[in-house]
Amino acid sequence: MTAGRDMSGVRTILVTGAAGGLGHRLCRILSARGYQVYGLVRPEDDCRRLELPKEQVYVGYVQDYSCVARAMDGIDVVVHCAALLPDSSDAPPAAFHQVNVDGTASVVRAAIAHQTKYFFAMSTISVVDHVTQTIGPRELLQYVSATDDAYLSSKVAAERLLFSVRPGYSGELMILRLAYVYGPGNFAVWRRPFQFLEAGKLRLINNGSALLPLIHADDIGRFIVRSLTQRPSRGYDGIHILASPQVPTLRMVFDFVADALGLAHAGSVPLWAAHLGAAVASAVPRRFRKGRLEMLTPARVQQFSRGYDLSAVLDRSVLDDLHMTDYRDGFREMLADYVTSERTGKAFVR
Repeated sequence: MTAGRDMSGVRTILVTGAAGGLGHRLCRILSARGYQVYGLVRPEDDCRRLELPKEQVYVGYVQDYSCVARAMDGIDVVVHCAALLPDSSDAPPAAFHQVNVDGTASVVRAAIAHQTKYFFAMSTISVVDHVTQTIGPRELLQYVSATDDAYLSSKVAAERLLFSVRPGYSGELMILRLAYVYGPGNFAVWRRPFQFLEAGKLRLINNGSALLPLIHADDIGRFIVRSLTQRPSRGYDGIHILASPQVPTLRMVFDFVADALGLAHAGSVPLWAAHLGAAVASAVPRRFRKGRLEMLTPARVQQFSRGYDLSAVLDRSVLDDLHMTDYRDGFREMLADYVTSERTGKAFVR
């Protein structure tokens, strides 16, 4: 290995969703550390960001077991990133289940059959309620109750599935619950707020005082490398909460973004008005919710008025050892990429 001793004898890694925002960054980090990285991408994916030789890229869908099994041949480690993300708002609920649940079942089934040594599954901190209560290790399996959020429901179902099959897996199965992922190419949860900020339409609830936990995509890669080169942390029953110990507020993040892009700062809306707006928007049929109405839901009002408290479940000894990205450096890098790769017409930067 080029950096650090690989205690697990790991050489080959398969990254599903390798062309995605997180997937391509993990491929880059893992390749740079000397691993032989393979990627699984969909036929329709844009692979220009993926820095892998063509012979190390498999094309197919995670729901297709035969395709996944071919890609899994000779693999030591699986990094399962493939997912239908929350920004796919036009996708029907069945599509989220098909990709995020059936796809996870296909990938872990193949990992069990091929006896891979490690399985890293990407999940989200939102599968439990970190907003209205302080979650400790004992509450990490107290999943949120029924929700009309198809993405969130699918991620809860995917975690339950992984726990159900774990007894039959001979390797180390680790669920990485991610905070808000950012970094170059990782625009899924940021694209719409950036567009509203540019248009002067972004409003922060209660002046953006809520805490916003973040995780840079590259720091996720560094956590995986650490787990492979040192004795892996057991986490909490195999669950690892990945978020930077540096937790800015919404106002701090979006003021920094506005200043970096030469834009006016976001406005503010009182909590009562946000609740009222969400109630009205919820009464409108989904197909008619456009623009800010699409984002204005009771769940989001709760999230972005109260923030997330992860303090009781962050493994500070591990995270501090990673020397995680300062959010200002990370956003500066992401915004430079966003301007050049995402925008057409009027540029953000003046």
